[in-house]
Amino acid sequence: MAVIRYLPSGDRRHREPLLSIIVPFFNEEEVLASCHQRIVDVLDTLSHTSEIIYVDDGSDDGSAHIVASMPQTNHDLIALSLSRNFGKEAAMTAGIKAARGRAVIVIDADLQDPPELIPAMVEKWQQGYDVVDMQRRERHGENAFKRITASLFYKLINRLCDVPIPENVGDFRLIDRRVVNAINALPERTRFMKGLFAWPGFRRTIIQFDRDPRLAGTTKWNTSKLVHLASKALPRSVPNRFVLPPLQGSPLAQAHWRWHWLFCLRPWFGVRPSQAIRA
Repeated sequence: MAVIRYLPSGDRRHREPLLSIIVPFFNEEEVLASCHQRIVDVLDTLSHTSEIIYVDDGSDDGSAHIVASMPQTNHDLIALSLSRNFGKEAAMTAGIKAARGRAVIVIDADLQDPPELIPAMVEKWQQGYDVVDMQRRERHGENAFKRITASLFYKLINRLCDVPIPENVGDFRLIDRRVVNAINALPERTRFMKGLFAWPGFRRTIIQFDRDPRLAGTTKWNTSKLVHLASKALPRSVPNRFVLPPLQGSPLAQAHWRWHWLFCLRPWFGVRPSQAIRA
């Protein structure tokens, strides 16, 4: 459940914003103020007002207070608070459903994805692209294990799926309103957003960038959470959207993906079959 609150930013909610910047966060009190200032500085260079949507995924530190105390800007500020920690996929879903902009950009609060790239994304969008995927050329601040397992995951999922998911593209991207409406219309409740971002199609382009290390704090993505995300991507979300039509949603498809999860991903992540079945 999400509670929406409009923060002081003038009476502009009746106007359609150019962009909706969605910032999902969980316990990010050390970086939120810096993140906000850098986003606002970038948005101020654009010719239209935008909105910034902060989605609190059940934080138990001072993050919510920091968001509530954000200073007034030329842009609409919206705070969404989830009733507990549902996970980043749910936080992004809530933000996308609340977004009113002509285009939506999802960006992490930890500033590993530089807000200063937003104008380049908007430029590609204005050239006619519906999706601007931000591909990591370098992943600074990440250990070798995470880089290797991420690469293996993308290779596996693209081998099994007929809808390609761009490798080394996280959640940092721009999507046009048409894509937003298509994603919001999907019935999935357990979501793998990287797959759902890819599924609608439309005209896409890629911008490569070097991903920065975290500005402060520690990553919230430990090994167990990464394994859980992979479990949602392969045996649950993927059969509903990414298998061949004759198998879609069938018991055979479920068994097919469960087999791949148990015997392909298990050796890489060290997950026993009983753990995977409970996931």
